Amino acid sequence: CLELSEDKEESKACGPVFPRVLARTLSQRLHKPVSWRSAGVDGGDINDIREHLLGIVKEEADKGQAPDIVVVLAGSNDLKRILKIGSGDHRASVKGFRSNLMKLAQEIHAISP
Repeated sequence: CLELSEDKEESKACGPVFPRVLARTLSQRLHKPVSWRSAGVDGGDINDIREHLLGIVKEEADKGQAPDIVVVLAGSNDLKRILKIGSGDHRASVKGFRSNLMKLAQEIHAISP
């Protein structure tokens, strides 16, 4: 959607703010153009993100454009679900989230080392 270089303005501002700002910052610091793709899951927890994201990382890798960086923003919806559980064991839920996040990172790395 957007390609940036250190001396160019954004050609068009589309998509979420975070990836645009991250791409611009990386481009300025690395002195190279940066391309990005956002693959968000509205309202998703870590398992929803995993299910959606792994396919996209694989798709990019299969096209010969394996990502150099994958940023995963997760946890807000997981926390809401943990707090909704009530008086249950929140530590187990937090450990499950941490375990699922680590698994996702390992799976991304296996597709795009």
